[in-house]
Amino acid sequence: MTDSGPALKLRLFGLSFLMLFVELALIRWTGANIVYLSYFLELRAAGQLSGIGLGFLRARSRLNLFPWAGVALAALVLFVLLVPR
Repeated sequence: MTDSGPALKLRLFGLSFLMLFVELALIRWTGANIVYLSYFLELRAAGQLSGIGLGFLRARSRLNLFPWAGVALAALVLFVLLVPR
């Protein structure tokens, strides 16, 4: 059974908000923690928007990578925290 009506719209709104919030937080947080990235705001934004675009293009793929999103985000956070400043 598929979602329909208000539940689907609410889920779409929530996921879109979460995606944009995480994107903005990552752009600001990586620049604050890695000094060399603070000069390349457009490069970080373009990379993250490209990742979101690739995610949209892969939406109907048989291989579901959504369960790995948390692992990838945790790996990025660990990488940023372990990179010498």
